[in-house]
Amino acid sequence: MSSTNRTLLKAAGFLMAAQMASRLLGFLRTTLIAGFFGQSSVTDAYNTAFILPDLLYWLLVGGVLSAAFIPVFSKYIAQGNEDEGWRVVSSVVNIIFMVLAVFVVFGLFFTPEFLKLMVPGFQAKNIALTTQLTRILLMQPLFMAFSGLTMGVLNSYKIFWPSALGTVLYNACVIFFGTILANPTKPESISGFAVGVVVGALVNFAVQIPALRKVGIRYHAIIDWRHPGVRRIAALAVPIILSYSLNQIQIAVNKHKLFWVEPVFPREYFCYLEFISSFPNACRDLCFSNCCSLFSNDDRAGCFKTMGWTS
Repeated sequence: MSSTNRTLLKAAGFLMAAQMASRLLGFLRTTLIAGFFGQSSVTDAYNTAFILPDLLYWLLVGGVLSAAFIPVFSKYIAQGNEDEGWRVVSSVVNIIFMVLAVFVVFGLFFTPEFLKLMVPGFQAKNIALTTQLTRILLMQPLFMAFSGLTMGVLNSYKIFWPSALGTVLYNACVIFFGTILANPTKPESISGFAVGVVVGALVNFAVQIPALRKVGIRYHAIIDWRHPGVRRIAALAVPIILSYSLNQIQIAVNKHKLFWVEPVFPREYFCYLEFISSFPNACRDLCFSNCCSLFSNDDRAGCFKTMGWTS
């Protein structure tokens, strides 16, 4: 086995272990919520509160991180032009933050109207609780955007452990805050889990900062819409954003439909199935970032070998 494959094997092993730990903590989190509040309108409110934050994240950020940012930045690194690459990173960070902040502010003001559209079967008291939870969770996309961009930078340098550790700490924060604040006799106490989500997203970002400083972060307070790198990221991101957004809209529509079939199929079951379906991602992320680097150096044979070895 070559040294490259050994390195990939070690990285994949760590990522899989971290992913497994994160998923187990996620399962524990879901179990705790069900244990504290059962299959009730309170649990419905908590699960429904994620619709708007998730939609904003995937609509504005998800495609940029998943398939557009890493290939472009990896190419600048491979060409020995990191300074220009960091100018692209800075522009993307600033653009995403500005656009996302505007949508979050609008979301904070119009949360009740959005929820009445998406969950017409909710009673007034459920709408009030869901509105409260949604407004807390709307802070999550901002931190997740920074965390995701940082992950993209580090993955371009083939550094994977900070983001893997961050996902574990994310779920640990949700469990910690949810457990200490939850009270089954007080429905509003489920907000402890929402607070944990926001804190976890912040911790997920913070744990990556030391590694980011180690590679030599070079932030610029610029927004260069015309930079070729920024335009390239935008061109790559559009179809991916549309794909992810349609998926999130489909999930939202499915949850909307479940309000009419609740006695037959409780909405919580859909959330559990959604959780299980997102399990295997570590090898995909590892393969993608390595292939981007190899392809940038015109090593197509190495890229195909990496894909074959990973699969």
